[in-house]
Parts: sequence; structure tokens; C-alpha cells
Amino acid sequence: RGQDTHAKMMSNYLMGRVHFNASEYSTALLYFLNAEEYANEESDNFYLGLIYRNVSSVYSSVFSNKEAVVYGEKSLEHFKAYGDKLYVDWAIVDLARFYHNAQDYSKSIVVHNEFLNGIDSDDNPSLCAEAMRNLASSYYAVDSLSQCISLYERVLSLDSTVMVGND
Repeated sequence: RGQDTHAKMMSNYLMGRVHFNASEYSTALLYFLNAEEYANEESDNFYLGLIYRNVSSVYSSVFSNKEAVVYGEKSLEHFKAYGDKLYVDWAIVDLARFYHNAQDYSKSIVVHNEFLNGIDSDDNPSLCAEAMRNLASSYYAVDSLSQCISLYERVLSLDSTVMVGND
């Protein structure tokens, strides 16, 4: 039973990824939710974290930002239970971005700042740069332009190649 459940979870998860990458969001969502059932049967926190991260990405892609927050919180919860710091860190940054997209700028600012205050930028410069760019957007949204500029300067000090044309 265990191998069969795991295989069904994986096949649904991977089909969800295929449909997500093809921008077939409603089909992807159905596969991810099927995968969730099987992952729950196995109490697999790692795959539940991945599944919820992908569900939140589906909702974010179709501008259902409050739903993206709900599933972003679930993803973070399961990655914490799984215990892998890198997955937890990415889930925190994703969740803070979902707060921003849902126009909850104060929560976005708090979560981004807590994350950035608790990590050494040398540990993961690309993730820190991502968090700083997202945080700068939240500061911009609340008219804190000096903090926004300061963050972009910090991003450039990490790595001058991490900025893209629309930054």
C-alpha cells in the first residue's frame, strides 16, 4: 500500500508540475490537490510542503493572492516540520511575496525583515537578493522610498549582476 500511495502521490504531483509549466492552471490545481490526498495518507511533510508551494504558485499566477497566502502558510508549516533550512527559507520569502501580492504590505515588510535579520547574506546571496528586491517593492508600495533605495543599494553590493531590467 505504501509504495502504491507514494507512486500515486508522485504521479499526481509531477502531472501538476507539467500542467503548471504549460500554464494550464486549473488542471494543475486538480493534480496538486490529488497529490495532497496521497501525501496526507503518508504524512509526508516534504511533499506536502512542495505541493502547497505549487498550489500557492497556481493561485498567485491567476491573481488569487489571498489563496496564495493560505497555501504559502501551509507550505511553510510543512517545510518547518520536515526540517530543511533551505526549503524553510525559500518558503518564508515566498510567503512574504504572497503577502505583498495580496496588498498586505505591513505583513510583507515584517516577514521579509525578520528573514533578512536572521540570515547571513553569504549563506544564500541569491535568496537574500530576492528578499531584498521584494521588500523594496513593499516599501515602495507604502511610500517609504528611502528604504526602497537603500535595499536596492544593498542588493547591488551583494552582486551587481543580480538586478534585472525591470528592477
